[in-house]
Amino acid sequence: DTPKETFGIDNDTKGVLVTAVVPKSSAADEGVSPGDIIQKVAHEEFEGSDAFKNLMEQNAEPGKTLLLHVKKLRAEVERKFIKIPEDYEKSEY
Repeated sequence: DTPKETFGIDNDTKGVLVTAVVPKSSAADEGVSPGDIIQKVAHEEFEGSDAFKNLMEQNAEPGKTLLLHVKKLRAEVERKFIKIPEDYEKSEY
């Protein structure tokens, strides 16, 4: 099974699959969890993990808030604002 199939997600669903979330992180505090699909970063759509990484590098700044559009399993897309850690290094994503 592909990761999307493991979570019961249609392969046509656009975005990147969240497979893990750092405990006590801003993303975890906002309810982002494994099985969610990140579909936009800072209002920008993307296709594939490389494009996601590029958008994160362009938009994530230490100590700032970043908007993610997150599709929860069996739910509508939600908007999540996550704070980028002060010690964030762009190569982490």
